[in-house]
Order: sequence, then structure tokens, then C-alpha cells
Amino acid sequence: MKIRCVYKIENKLNGRCYVGSTVNFTQRKWRHFYDMKKGRHISRFMQRDFNKCGAGAFTIEIIECVA
Repeated sequence: MKIRCVYKIENKLNGRCYVGSTVNFTQRKWRHFYDMKKGRHISRFMQRDFNKCGAGAFTIEIIECVA
């Protein structure tokens, strides 16, 4: 099932956030973490935090579902 939404990825250690929107939350969530593990995330700030803090420092949540 595709979930259309606005979402937030947050680094729990320093409070930095990335906010995005998607038409397929499950796929987009997977892609964010895949790209960070490969060292090529679109946000250089998030990539640096991921490299320093690891995947366990991040949470992802849906802020609002979109029709």
C-alpha cells in the first residue's frame, strides 16, 4: 500500500531534521537509509550526521497523510 505523506527524519542526538514528501512512504524511507549507508544522501548534513552517529541515531515519522 502506498502512503502519500509529509514525513520527518530526525537525528535524536542533535535534533537536526529533514522534512520531505512522497507518494510512497515505504519506498522513500528505504531509499533514504540505503543512500546514507552508501554515503550518497542528497542532504550533506544528514549524510555527515549518519557517518558520525550511525543509523540508530535517526527516527522517521509521518507528519501528515495527503489524499
